Amino acid sequence: MSQKANILTLKPSFFNLNLQTQNSKFFLYGYVFIETLKKVLFRKNIILLNFTTNFIGNIYVLNFQVFFKTAKIFFLKKKKFQKKVVVLKNTHTHKAFSRILFKTLQFLKINLFIFSIKILNKELKLKKNKMLLKLFFTKSKPFLNILFQRRFTFFFDFLKNIVLLMQGLMNANAFLQTLSHLFKYLHKRMHTRFFVFFNLISNLILNYGRYEKIKFKSEIKGLKLLIKGKIQGKMRANSKYLQEGKIPTQSFNKHVDISKQNVCTLYGVFGLTLWIYRT
Repeated sequence: MSQKANILTLKPSFFNLNLQTQNSKFFLYGYVFIETLKKVLFRKNIILLNFTTNFIGNIYVLNFQVFFKTAKIFFLKKKKFQKKVVVLKNTHTHKAFSRILFKTLQFLKINLFIFSIKILNKELKLKKNKMLLKLFFTKSKPFLNILFQRRFTFFFDFLKNIVLLMQGLMNANAFLQTLSHLFKYLHKRMHTRFFVFFNLISNLILNYGRYEKIKFKSEIKGLKLLIKGKIQGKMRANSKYLQEGKIPTQSFNKHVDISKQNVCTLYGVFGLTLWIYRT
């Protein structure tokens, strides 16, 4: 029975790659192209969330969803009022990306690229999402100067990611990266504060209707976070479970999104595992 709780037996996240060919190299080139695109966008403060790629003949179709961080939005607003012409520098990342792009085009014999981009920041302008952001901001504001010291833009991005997670626009892997980035730079004395903060956020996600009358039905019914490592700077490594709601890990019919990631800190390497149960 314990094998059912394995990461491979639970419904894992998969790559939406539709290959209309029997050549296996198309998958490898498409995967490398997507991973390179993720790194380039991440350095530009843009997160690539969900994507779908299709190779049909000599046409390459790419549909993806992106999220602009607050720092990127401020940068774009600042450049909007400047009349100077911005020239892109030929950095190492641009060279690597262009090299992989043209190599992929040459191998696949692609004559046409079709891109479809959806910006998820527009979803946050809806009235119900603004009410959710206001609720999370008022309840988590006491942790602003404790866990998010000198990272105010990251605090707002974290709240936006929670709203996108409730709507099903963000998976467990992307949300765990945000949690890992928060946990990475914490002092060992702040680990207990992080546990309290995660329990507060999980309680708000599951029971947001108790605080404000928001006409919104979330699909999330349970969250669980497992942290393994030298918690609070102790000599021996131990584990800590944080759970809100139900997580049916012994059933194949339930939709449980699971993700794992390692975080390198000043106190050693920590392993984080996140479970999200959706109906």
